[in-house]
Parts: sequence; structure tokens; C-alpha cells
Amino acid sequence: MPSISHGGPASASSLHIPPYTVKTTNQVLRYEGNRINQYRLGEKIGKGQNGTVITATMDNDDETETVAIKFVRRESRQGKTNKRYELLRQKNFPRSENHTTVGDAIHSEENRIRKEIAVMKKLFHPHIVQLYEVLDDRLIQTIYLVMEYCEGGEVEWKDHNNQPTSSLEQTRRIMRDAIQGLDYLHTQGIIHRDIKPANLLWTKDRAHVKIADFGSAHFSYAQRLGALGGAAANGDDPNDDKLFWDDKALAKKAGTPMFMAPEVIFDSVFREPEDVEPEQPITKAIDVWSLGVTFYCLLFGDVPFHNTDGGLTGEFQIYRLIHNEEWEPREFMGREQIPTQLGKEDEDSEPGIILHLLYHFLEKYVTHRITLDEVKVRWSVVHMAQN
Repeated sequence: MPSISHGGPASASSLHIPPYTVKTTNQVLRYEGNRINQYRLGEKIGKGQNGTVITATMDNDDETETVAIKFVRRESRQGKTNKRYELLRQKNFPRSENHTTVGDAIHSEENRIRKEIAVMKKLFHPHIVQLYEVLDDRLIQTIYLVMEYCEGGEVEWKDHNNQPTSSLEQTRRIMRDAIQGLDYLHTQGIIHRDIKPANLLWTKDRAHVKIADFGSAHFSYAQRLGALGGAAANGDDPNDDKLFWDDKALAKKAGTPMFMAPEVIFDSVFREPEDVEPEQPITKAIDVWSLGVTFYCLLFGDVPFHNTDGGLTGEFQIYRLIHNEEWEPREFMGREQIPTQLGKEDEDSEPGIILHLLYHFLEKYVTHRITLDEVKVRWSVVHMAQN
């Protein structure tokens, strides 16, 4: 487990301490204007369901260092509403005093935040956005996550004409880094659950891509053991953080609808009474599907399944298409508009090899879907095809 220090704010030099060490500061010493402790707040660079992200700077010896700070409230408005409904529901159910069930704890907003923090504390990899410090003052309603700043911004995949903005070479680099980062996550027992271009961030000068936003991520101790051949890693304690190791949470939908795997939306799809299709397990393969949809977006500047309706019905239409319909590649791929040669593609050509790999990513049945170990082998074939 990571070593944690408590007390005052982190010094500039302590941001880049050795792996698995994240500083926790339990007091916000200055909370005025545009400053939080030693961080001078900058502009907002992102906002989503899991919080708002802004840039911030701090003095580090003779230079100024830029970080990203994620603001997350301990309890959202929706969380307060849910709590009122839960209290009404539980009035007629006996429960022991001073006891909170795992399910109740997981559904509280603050514990969702703590789950995200617990996941990020386990991570140290060149293709994962690094968590540096957590500002957690119980006297204020906001928890601050100080993270690595990726200056290149999120990966863009289409222009205003819905055409791809990435060349095939850029797509190779993006996918290569994402594959390495995701493989590391799965080895750690972590399922991201929201892989998409917006959660892939470029470093400065667009040298590398890093996976970001772990607000929906899930840690599975069983998967962690499986990745290690059944042996616990040094520092792993199955009795630690039990709240975050309940695999029942995987059964709940999380992520972005257009990037969700068929097995995730199984319960949201109408089926005829005679349809006896078995429910598929929710595993790390859901991230492979989402990465496949991301691959499709980069290649074609479009998503494989289209929402032709708005609102809630549109979301369920997407679920139906993902579950029931087959996707089709576009006529051209990449910013260079390379012909995909639909129907007559040469399996040994670069477009043919790429499409073959894409079909394996977007396989609806989990047991038939490509694994990351297989992807790593086949990715070398993609590079050979390029050369």
C-alpha cells in the first residue's frame, strides 16, 4: 500500500516522490481568492459528472510547475435526493445501530470519491495520469485531487464535418500508449469502465498519451489475484479497503453509453419472452470493447452505433443497437482518407490488418473478444504492415 503522510501541504519537491506514495493533506491553510494552500488556481480545463478540473501553478525551486486539480464535492445534489429516498425506503426495515452496509457506503458520494482516490493511489505508470496529493479538510465540502497536468489536452478524433483528425500514424501511437496503460491497469486489478478519447490525454508536445479520469473505475481483488497467478503482490491485503473490493458494483452501468460493451447494457435491452440468451459476465473485457470503439472513432471520425433519437429514448436506442446490430466500417480511414477497400480488402494490406483487428475488438461475445495479451501481439503486426 502507498505510504501516506498527514498534516501540512506538500512541498514542491514532494510532488514527484517515489512510486506508490501520495501525500494526503488534511488542512487547507489558505482558502482565499484564487489560491488553495500553495497552489495558485488557473483556468477550468474540464467538467464532468465526477467533478471540475482546473489548472494550478506552484513554485518549485527556480521554476513554476503546473498541475491539474480536480474539485469534487462530498455530496452532490442528486446524492442528497437519493439519501432522502433511501431513508424513506428503510423506515420499515429493521437494522442494527451504528451499522452501514457495504451497499449503502458505496452509494454515498463521498465514498465514491474515496474509491477513486484509493484506485489512483495504486497507480504509477508512464501512460496513467498520476495523483500527487489529496487535500481533504473535513471542515469544507470539497475534496481536491492534485494530479499530473497533461498539457496536450484530450485526444481529438473528429472535425466539424465528422471526419477523422488523426493520421494512421497518430492513431497507432495513441492506441499503443492506451494499450500499455490499460494492460497495466488490468494487471493491478483495476477496470477503468470509461475508456474513450476524452479520457485519453496528450502530454506536452503530444509525445505520449495517458489514461485519465478514474471516477467510474473499479478495483477487483479477484482480478488482481488472477493477473498474478493467484499469488498476492507485496503490499496487497485482502482485508484492506473492503469497501472498494465488492464486485457487485460491477453489475451497475457506468461509463458513456456509446462506449459501453454489450454485456454492460444487457439488462437495459428489451428482449422477447422466448429469447433465452444467457447474461454475460462483466469483466475487464468491457475495457477492451471501449478501447475498440475508441479505435473506430480515431479511424473514421465517427462512432460505430448512431443515436437517431434524442433524450432518454435515444440512450436506450443506443443500447439496443449495441446489443443487436452489427457495425460497419466507413469507406475511408484516417485523416489521409486511405480506402478501406470494403468487401475486397487484402488481409495482408495495412487497411486489411487494421480492420481485422477492429473486428476482434468489437466482438459482442466476451469469450470471442480479443484479449489485451493478444492485442499486444497483433499490434506489432500493424506496425510491420506500416513498414
